[in-house]
Formats: sequence, C-alpha cells, structure tokens
Amino acid sequence: MRSDKLMTMLQAYYGEYREGQIAPIKAYLDTYSPDERALDFLYAETLKDFSSQYKTPPDISVFDRLRAVVSDRLHQEDIERAKIGTERQIEDKSEYASPEDMMKLIHDFETKFSQKGRSL
Repeated sequence: MRSDKLMTMLQAYYGEYREGQIAPIKAYLDTYSPDERALDFLYAETLKDFSSQYKTPPDISVFDRLRAVVSDRLHQEDIERAKIGTERQIEDKSEYASPEDMMKLIHDFETKFSQKGRSL
C-alpha cells in the first residue's frame, strides 16, 4: 500500500486530517519502510491500537510507536515465507542430494576446517 492510500483509509475510519497535518504525515509515511507490506501492517495495527472515540486521525507519534510492532510482523511473515519455501524444496525429491554427494560435502567441509587448524 502507498502512503496516500493509507491516509485515505485512515481518514475514512477516523476523520479528516487538518490541513497542517497532511504534508508532514505523508512525508513520514513515505519513509516508513521500503517494504510495501509495512503500510498494510501499519493500518491493521493502528486500527487495533488507536481509538476512534474522538474522531481524530492518528498522528506521527502513533505511527512511530507502532514501528516496532510492524517490524516484528514483517520479520515473522518473512520467516513463515522462508519456512514454506524450504518445505516446498524438501517435498521436491529432485532437490535431495545423493548419498555420494553428501559424503563429498562432508569430506570437503572437514578438509576445509582441518586445513585452517580448526576442530569440529
């Protein structure tokens, strides 16, 4: 999601930003994260964290406070994606190394470490 779309969605839920808030908040959101998923997560976390009771849209301090939560969600999603990718590779039988290839890898690994004076 882009920052202008996020601001539109937030204003639809919370109410309009004042004229003096729009430019600084948009500038802050434009630099929030290079990952496009970050603003999707920020929207979801803002709805959970910030009350609409007073019909005031969230400001930079709210977004800044939620930065760690958004970062954690991005990290967790990346871990899950990597896990799924690894599981798919394991399911593909052509990805398995032959016993001979495994023995060669072990031998090469042991040789490399023994040459550098390291022990396993």
